[in-house]
Amino acid sequence: SLKEKRNFLVSVGVGGIFNADDVPSNTLEYPVPHNNYTNIGTRQKGNEMVLFGRYGIELAEQSGFFINAIGGISTSTRVELARSNVTGWYYEQKSDDEINPLIGAGFSYFPENSSLSLHLDYDIRRGVSAGLGLKW
Repeated sequence: SLKEKRNFLVSVGVGGIFNADDVPSNTLEYPVPHNNYTNIGTRQKGNEMVLFGRYGIELAEQSGFFINAIGGISTSTRVELARSNVTGWYYEQKSDDEINPLIGAGFSYFPENSSLSLHLDYDIRRGVSAGLGLKW
């Protein structure tokens, strides 16, 4: 059973995935104006933004180390990319915003007498990530 001195953690966070853009920078934001093109497939356009919550329990009484469950959502834009066989230019055939689930787990450390916290997480959208938090 848990002792009364063991702490619990509840927090919210925001983040981003800033290397996920997979669309050429010179892509035109409308469909190919003719029928002579090659469909490239669906790609992510721009960065992905993340909103998540964290719930944790202290591993040992007064240790400052927590094991956490993480849940949230991420938002991104997906485009159907095509390349003109005539000009070689890229076009967005279609664009859709999507919301993705985010689940994961991690560890947190709250050093004694500090307002900072350190976090190491893994989730299905961002993979492994590290964070610096502020407690109050």
